[in-house]
Amino acid sequence: MIRKYGILPMKEHLTCMIMVLGCPGDFDKTMLVIKSMPCSHHSAVWIALLGACKKWGNVELGMLAFDQAIQLDHTCATAYVLMGDIFTLSGMQENAQNIETMRFKDAFSEEDQGNNVWVDVTGEFHSVFATKVTQGKGDIHTKVRGTATRILPICKWSTTWT
Repeated sequence: MIRKYGILPMKEHLTCMIMVLGCPGDFDKTMLVIKSMPCSHHSAVWIALLGACKKWGNVELGMLAFDQAIQLDHTCATAYVLMGDIFTLSGMQENAQNIETMRFKDAFSEEDQGNNVWVDVTGEFHSVFATKVTQGKGDIHTKVRGTATRILPICKWSTTWT
């Protein structure tokens, strides 16, 4: 790209290369590109590889890509969902469930643990999460607690308020 067009490839260009090589299943070339990339420390690169691994059912390489992606960003839901899908499509339901459990456990850093509410509505978990606690009129905790009190009869609540 530099010689022909005078453009320095950015992470977006290289992530597209991962898709171009990975989607048809050429994982050897894909890994060569990743190893030679100056930007393999971006989670988007590994997410692109996870997408290709899902398409081809490549569990082993998918696990490598997943590990790299969550080391870079443990809150990236896309990595967890794709790895769970890879396991599910490969008939590895227990592993898929473990990934889902990891996603809920790792979704928030320890300092954020006190600012979320998990809601179980008919077997599906939903999260209400506040990244910044404000005081006074806009207090998210007061609003969420008020909502929780009103819908408590129809939901099972598990809170982690501090």
